[in-house]
Amino acid sequence: MYVYADLLFIENAVINYLILFIGAKVAGVQYRHIFMIISAAIGGVYSVISIVYFSIPLWFSVPAKLCMSIAMVTIAYAPENLRVCIRGIIAFYICSFVFAGAVYATGNRFKFIIPTIGVAALLVLCWVRYSRSGACVQDVVELEILLHGHETIRVKALADTGCSLVDPISGNYAIVLGWELAVFDETAMRLIPYSTATDCGVLQGFRCERALIHTRNGVREIPAPVVCPVNKSLGNGRYEAIISAEACK
Repeated sequence: MYVYADLLFIENAVINYLILFIGAKVAGVQYRHIFMIISAAIGGVYSVISIVYFSIPLWFSVPAKLCMSIAMVTIAYAPENLRVCIRGIIAFYICSFVFAGAVYATGNRFKFIIPTIGVAALLVLCWVRYSRSGACVQDVVELEILLHGHETIRVKALADTGCSLVDPISGNYAIVLGWELAVFDETAMRLIPYSTATDCGVLQGFRCERALIHTRNGVREIPAPVVCPVNKSLGNGRYEAIISAEACK
């Protein structure tokens, strides 16, 4: 059987790019297309070298592929910490298994592989879009809060679908902030009731001018939110505030 190196490279590079792109959507990590193209090309070159030019034994092939996948994720996503890197690797392998099943269903015939992979990618994207509107999805967004005057703070906020904190008087969204802020205008003070599975009570907060939520889909303005400083570490450094996911839609 003849194996054409150029077709093998193109096939693997395209599939690698789709896996990285869909994996970024599944994991909710930031990415740049140029780095994903470079990473996909590197994966394509590895496939050509390992199949066409060298016969790599199984005992060496598995750890080599694992190292290559870690390198591809690192190049494509440039993760800021180990947690993000692990999340990207897990999403990469989930998408790889999905696409491998699609390739198996085609009988590994080249003319059917790319269309089938495209359909599989579309289905995964639809699932991601649907799941992000569900009740179990949490995402981290950039939050810019404009306090009274010209003071502005920027934090990473968890868009939590389990958070329904609002000002009972105005109905404006409330933001839980894991910082200790200076004394604020007492006339803007608000009390926000909360309830969890194990606790309930009242959070003390104050009304701000506005907040800007920066997401992959653009910027959304939240008028007059109530910020509730709790002086408590949130999210183990992954985020510093919590806001309702409804506010980000």
